[in-house]
Amino acid sequence: MADRWTAEEFHREHRRLHPLLASEFCLDIEVSNRCNAGCDFCPRDRTPHEGTMRPEVFDQVLRRAVEFRDAMAEGRGAVVQMSLCGLGEPTLNPRLANYLRLASDAGFEPQMCSNGSLLTEELTRSLLDAGLRGIFINCGSLGDDYVEVYKVPFDRLRKNVVRFLELADGRCDLTIVLVDHRQDGAAIAEVERFWRELGVIRFFPSPLLNRAGTVDVDGMSFRTYPERRIAEAMFAEAGARPICAAPFVFPFVGYDGNYYLCSSDWEKRTPLGSVSERSILSLLEQKSAFVTWGEPICADCCHDPVNALTMALREDATTGIGSGRPELLQALHTERTDALRDLLEAQREILATHPDPSPPAEPRTRRLLPVRAE
Repeated sequence: MADRWTAEEFHREHRRLHPLLASEFCLDIEVSNRCNAGCDFCPRDRTPHEGTMRPEVFDQVLRRAVEFRDAMAEGRGAVVQMSLCGLGEPTLNPRLANYLRLASDAGFEPQMCSNGSLLTEELTRSLLDAGLRGIFINCGSLGDDYVEVYKVPFDRLRKNVVRFLELADGRCDLTIVLVDHRQDGAAIAEVERFWRELGVIRFFPSPLLNRAGTVDVDGMSFRTYPERRIAEAMFAEAGARPICAAPFVFPFVGYDGNYYLCSSDWEKRTPLGSVSERSILSLLEQKSAFVTWGEPICADCCHDPVNALTMALREDATTGIGSGRPELLQALHTERTDALRDLLEAQREILATHPDPSPPAEPRTRRLLPVRAE
């Protein structure tokens, strides 16, 4: 950045870092963690086991989702959304349309994420008819470069997106997720121009993420950087170490019916119990401990506030430009942490008046064997 942040940039970053201000939550349900693509920035080979969510598990997930939504609406006036996403390709689950219909019938306006390569006309019609209200399609490259990176045909994706827009006809929003996996802003701008010319109007920029240290990304070896100590000192001066909001604002349920700390846990290192045993609100104290102490995954994650500030400090040190971004991030993350602590206290009060109901019957589960994607 050539100069200090403008007021517009400040407020845009403020909104990005403060989902809590909108009193909105999004339950992330992993209906599949298998995938038909082979993205070179994806740590799929680090996933310990793979599968698709079975009907009896989804039924219990939906029960917990309704329970969480109703409690948060009553106790805080908050909105709970639902996304069928997770760490895989949802369209690989043959029951996807049925799950969307069940979620829609329960009063949700479900969304999903996809690489878009399997959106045939038949599947697209069934998803739309089932009540799909939003779809996020990952695309950070074009043409042959896309094929090289994603390992699926680009022309098929283009046709699928154009057809989806036509069939949706206002019923469902389509957003292209612009993943900057090459860290090349000019290339991402070209990808956006391409899709705009085909009628796409919604875009979600996404930087390259290190998935809690599972992916090796240049500039994200946080534990080794002297700037990390500076970042910690800056937050200490502000009163306390900030904590990440993602585990609380985006509760995550794996395909196996287990809760995990967040969707960055590709290695499934933080299981928090099953939907058959616990409510979403009951996870508060465990999640709080993980994000406060940073282990086993937060200390290496690019979403962690200390690590985000570390990156900003290193950027300023490298360029020699006082961008003002480190000071901004310190202020915003400190403010967000204060809001998050208020939220957690409110959720504890809600939990006290909405204790876990009698848990549903434990489903018959299969043993999860380690699987390495090829």
